[in-house]
Amino acid sequence: LQYQALWDMDPNAMFARIGTDVDEWQNLLTGIRKSRATFDNAKTFKRFGNVVINYAQVQEKVDSKYDSWHKDVLVRFSEIVGDAMRNFKTEITELRGKLEEYRLDGSTSD
Repeated sequence: LQYQALWDMDPNAMFARIGTDVDEWQNLLTGIRKSRATFDNAKTFKRFGNVVINYAQVQEKVDSKYDSWHKDVLVRFSEIVGDAMRNFKTEITELRGKLEEYRLDGSTSD
């Protein structure tokens, strides 16, 4: 049941809460990777005496959901980084233009 949140969470609400804070996005991506490590193993069953619980299908569904979340987060993060890069380039270009407007006179009165 602890992984039910993967299905219940609204990605857009989460994305809105994080906003454009790159550090928060990196923390989210790191958290997804660490949480996913729990299921990244070859063991698909647990034995309790004579009772064997095979959780391969559950593990596969959770893995698939983590992959889906990871992809969605990466796509949104790449959009935010791309926007930030475009804004930075625009700002730098404008500032460069302003600097180039100034005429620097390097002559001396010798």
